[in-house]
Amino acid sequence: MIDTLYDETKISNYACLANATLYMMRRMMTAILAVVFKSYPSLQACMFCMMSVLILAYNLYFIPYESRIMNVLECFNEGCILIVSYILFLLTDYTPDVEFQYMVGWVLIGLSILNILVNLGVMTVVSI
Repeated sequence: MIDTLYDETKISNYACLANATLYMMRRMMTAILAVVFKSYPSLQACMFCMMSVLILAYNLYFIPYESRIMNVLECFNEGCILIVSYILFLLTDYTPDVEFQYMVGWVLIGLSILNILVNLGVMTVVSI
């Protein structure tokens, strides 16, 4: 069962083995930020951006997966999360135009669809 945590991960490097732990800590931090700082959406967006930048830097520096396609896909996914984190600033009270926020919501939906399609495409190509 523990093997699934390290599937496709470089097990020869201890920094790469921390990959699963970092992602679990990130999810926990996201939940904590959402609950504790619910009255401070700008601070939430800033912290989400910082976490995304750090995880992206980790992925680019350590290249934690054995296959190149997994590393590229992980960086693409993290880049999408980073873009969403930056867009979150536009959805705070600092942008008073509701129509603009509505359009930003459509951009987020489009980015999510792009991310899903790219991931499905890669999974389809890899599994064939």
